[in-house]
Amino acid sequence: RAGARAVPSRWRCPPLKLKPPSVTRRRLPSNPQRHHTLAYKPSALLAKGNQKRIVVVDDDASYRRALVRLLDEIGYDVNGAPNGETALWMVEKLQPDLVVTDYELGTTDGLRLAAEIRRRFGDNSPPIILVTASAALPKTNGAVDRIMSKSVDDGRLASAAADLIGKPT
Repeated sequence: RAGARAVPSRWRCPPLKLKPPSVTRRRLPSNPQRHHTLAYKPSALLAKGNQKRIVVVDDDASYRRALVRLLDEIGYDVNGAPNGETALWMVEKLQPDLVVTDYELGTTDGLRLAAEIRRRFGDNSPPIILVTASAALPKTNGAVDRIMSKSVDDGRLASAAADLIGKPT
């Protein structure tokens, strides 16, 4: 433009190089007791003997943390996933004994996630509990093993987990 002054090169900012959100890495906290805020525990990839492993999938962080805490206190090895993509990765890497998923996950739903787990892992796929807040329970066509309302009490979820995978050791 006429009359516009050029900006000296020392004042120009270099272009930003951003990673897509799916590959951005989080720093792990120095306190291992705060694992409930992470998508997974760093120690989750290590075998823990005969302890039963559960993956909880919910886009609502507070509800996911509550379920993780509940099942962890009972004695299960529990990891939380905020979305379907992370859940599929966790099922592949952690090989859980049970998956507890919400019906509405934002970009996908729990039934699609269950169908994808069944498709990818076939006979080796873990049992799946679908938790929903809607009054009308969806038709699952055999994709999930149990359907429960989201206002589930502690005893019902614990007994459903024990029925499907056994009591924690």
